Parts: sequence; C-alpha cells; structure tokens
Amino acid sequence: MIEASKEGIRGAFRAGMKCLAVTNPRPRELLSEATAVVKRLEDVELNLLQNMCPLDHRRSSKQEIAYTPPNAVLSRAHSASI
Repeated sequence: MIEASKEGIRGAFRAGMKCLAVTNPRPRELLSEATAVVKRLEDVELNLLQNMCPLDHRRSSKQEIAYTPPNAVLSRAHSASI
C-alpha cells in the first residue's frame, strides 16, 4: 500500500499490508510508522520494494497468481440473482 498519511499507514497495517509512505507534503517524522518512507515516488527503487515484500523463493517465477477482476465477481453474483 502506498500512503501519505498516518491514518492511511495505520489502516494498511490493520489490513495486514506493508506500507510505503511518501512524505510529500508531510514531514518524514509523521510517517515513521510505515514499512519504508520516501520523499517522492520517483525515489522508489526495485531493491526497496523487494526488501519490503520478498518473494517466496519456493514458488516458480513463471507461476501465475490467480486474479479475479472485481467485475467478474459482480457479474457472477448478478447472474445468480436473475
């Protein structure tokens, strides 16, 4: 999760997510609870993200992660009610 407020950071943690905070326009000190803090999104580098969210090395890099678009779930629910 990318956030720019203390409330957003806390919400990310309550949801079980890691949080990258962007200081603009807030001071770094107010966002220190985040997993990582950067001044601008342009400052984010791949190694920062990899350190924040390491991949499970037991999983093949070619293995696809299942994803169901929100509209597909809505469509199935809508079809069931007709």
